[in-house]
Amino acid sequence: MPTSDMITRLEREFTPNQAQALAAELEAAHEAWMKARDLTELKNIVRDLGLSQQRTDARFQEVAEQQKRTDAAFQEMMEAQRQMQQAIEKLTLAQLRTESSIQSMRQEIGGMANSLGYQLENEAYRHLPQFLADKHDIRVTSSVIREQIGDEEVNVLAEGKRGKAPVLIVGEAKSRLAAKDFTQLKKKIEEVEKHYPAAQGREIVPVMVVHFAREKELQRAEREGVIVIQSFEW
Repeated sequence: MPTSDMITRLEREFTPNQAQALAAELEAAHEAWMKARDLTELKNIVRDLGLSQQRTDARFQEVAEQQKRTDAAFQEMMEAQRQMQQAIEKLTLAQLRTESSIQSMRQEIGGMANSLGYQLENEAYRHLPQFLADKHDIRVTSSVIREQIGDEEVNVLAEGKRGKAPVLIVGEAKSRLAAKDFTQLKKKIEEVEKHYPAAQGREIVPVMVVHFAREKELQRAEREGVIVIQSFEW
């Protein structure tokens, strides 16, 4: 309310001087009250700002903690990846060593197999003439040799006679007789018939010299006319 209006209303009850003095006091009290109210609001604002700042700080702290956990998880993941890479490298090296060992073993086994094969062939060259003469009435008339004929290496090759008929002995030397050996022997005979001059006009006598043969291979050999000689028969 304007001060002049307040004085007019107060003069109804008080003297003009009293009305003016009382109006001044009321105006001062009003101003003081307004200032107090503004201060209270300011305090409330400051309080709210403080609470907001606390919440912001708490949230910032949560974000910082979350970042720490994220960084820690990332470091763990990087360490796990590094360990996995090391494990892969170790497995790769182990595999290479294993493959190298297997290759070496295969070479050794192959070398042993070749050695045994040549040993068996050498035995055949010494004992075959007498065995064929005693068991099959075949007289060997030439040296028993190993020869490359066409595309095939023939382990056992010799000329001979069965009675008066000329024959050509063509054979393989194997540690253990298997089904595939019959197919290989047929290929060698075909090459001999094509490329070996002494085969002309001679009966081919197929021979398999082995350390061991199962009964079913022996039966097949008999059906196909292949002479199987096991080393213990010398």
